[in-house]
Amino acid sequence: MEKLDIMDTDTLLQACDNVFNTYSRRGFKVTDMMMDMQFDPLKKQLMMRNVKLNTASAKEHVGEVERFIRVVKEHVRALRSRLLYNKLPKRVVIAIVKHVGRWLNVFCPKNGISNNISPRTLITGVKLDYNKHCRIEVGAYAQVHEEPDPSNDTGKYRTTGAIALEHNDNMQGGYKNSRKSRTIDKRNNPPIKNK
Repeated sequence: MEKLDIMDTDTLLQACDNVFNTYSRRGFKVTDMMMDMQFDPLKKQLMMRNVKLNTASAKEHVGEVERFIRVVKEHVRALRSRLLYNKLPKRVVIAIVKHVGRWLNVFCPKNGISNNISPRTLITGVKLDYNKHCRIEVGAYAQVHEEPDPSNDTGKYRTTGAIALEHNDNMQGGYKNSRKSRTIDKRNNPPIKNK
């Protein structure tokens, strides 16, 4: 899942190329795309990439996509209702949506391609590890490491508070965190448990 700030033709085409590259790294080839009319201007560029674009007409929907969007919204609402915050910054909401999309693809669907390999593992080749990727839930309060310079400065704190956003998909199991008005990429301490 990717958040696009600008929905112009070049940005949409770049997003499509990112998807094609992700699939091709694992030996898959995208041949058909079912999209809404917003993607119509890409028809010629996609034909040059040997991808057939099927766009839905106005007020017409692609059932599988609409169902998946409903499922994502339900999961986002459920996760949001468990958080203790009254208002969430935009970057936390984006992280929640990415988190839900990621975890929906971690488990094998009933009528999926494989009963043993999740769609995420099939496409990315990455198996999630509970001990690395489930240490803290998105939106939870965390203490993240500061790296003071010099490292032996006792006058500076070694951790600071932040909101956990998402894991980095790296082998170490790092997380992105939100502190004040920026996203930081630091090592997390174990989460603080709510009583």
